[in-house]
Amino acid sequence: MVQLQRPVRTAAVKHKEWRIMMNEHESDVERHFTILAKEYGCLTYKWPAQYHKGLPDRILICPNGHIWFVEIKKTGGVLSEMQKHVHDILRNHTASVATLYGKGDVNGFFENLPPA
Repeated sequence: MVQLQRPVRTAAVKHKEWRIMMNEHESDVERHFTILAKEYGCLTYKWPAQYHKGLPDRILICPNGHIWFVEIKKTGGVLSEMQKHVHDILRNHTASVATLYGKGDVNGFFENLPPA
């Protein structure tokens, strides 16, 4: 009987995975966020950015009534100074603010949401 071995993860494989993550578009991450929001029974709305610079991309309303302001970035993305400032203002008003970098962060965010 032949035993199959698990493939060895080489630096080249890790680099390829990293390149794939770095090439993801913010719109792909946002679409993934929206799909998971629906699967978890949440409502999500996109803010019209023209009204106020720095507001998080999305508002998420959970079945348990908790409301999140969510900024979505691609892996390796960076918050602007204005975004940091607005996030601080929201947090100072006891709002829940999350910045998610890539699909992995989106997955982790929903996996750790408190149950409804």
